[in-house]
Amino acid sequence: MFQEVCQESLRAILEDRWTQDNFSVTDVKPPPFYYREEWNDVREENVGSMPTRHFTLMMIPRDLRISNCFRVPFVSESERDVLVVHLPVLENEGPDKPNGILRLCTTHLESLDLGYEYRLRQLAAISALLKSELVQGWKVYGGLVGGDMNSTLASEHDDHRNPDIDLRDVWEDELAPTPPALRPFYKDFTYGKDLGNTWGYQSKGRLYQDYGSRLDKFLYTGPIETFPVREAQDITGRLGRFGLGLKTRVGLNDV
Repeated sequence: MFQEVCQESLRAILEDRWTQDNFSVTDVKPPPFYYREEWNDVREENVGSMPTRHFTLMMIPRDLRISNCFRVPFVSESERDVLVVHLPVLENEGPDKPNGILRLCTTHLESLDLGYEYRLRQLAAISALLKSELVQGWKVYGGLVGGDMNSTLASEHDDHRNPDIDLRDVWEDELAPTPPALRPFYKDFTYGKDLGNTWGYQSKGRLYQDYGSRLDKFLYTGPIETFPVREAQDITGRLGRFGLGLKTRVGLNDV
């Protein structure tokens, strides 16, 4: 599941041989941007004429069959939507044909503190999608959404419990480790991982509590079993994790 894919990164993904050999890449055409709050402001001649600058993408292993793939637009000021993929599944093991689907979604909810009201409505719309009982005659056994939920406000970490949403957070399925005791504003990777933070590790010179946060989440509904995946260990001489701490030069600044 990818968020904020641009045209350049899309080309790199599609041209990669490993990707071509092993994955089906979903909905590679950038969606049009006309998802305004005031629908009356959209002129008919402009609808669909301008692609989004950034969009979402999913790479599904080729040994998994996809029965449907589509996008659902949000009321948004930031070109946001949810990408939906249907995976046919069997209720029980056996040689029978699939009789239901697992609904997978990825999204990038509205950004910044001012986008909170949008995010709450967008998450409620996703919840309704995940909880659909029947889709074109297929039973929906469960649903999962992963992506950048932009939970910039502390209160948002409880939004999935809102009665209008009512989803489970994968992070909460297992007791989180106790963060190490640190000096005020002192941070390290262990502390951030124990908090479940997915963003803000490299915000040097800024207050950690403002920039370290668990923005990215997996939320689900239905009989889905979750289990923890521990930090990859490089026991075979191959990389288990890459990119963390790397820098590149953009203009005059290292990022």
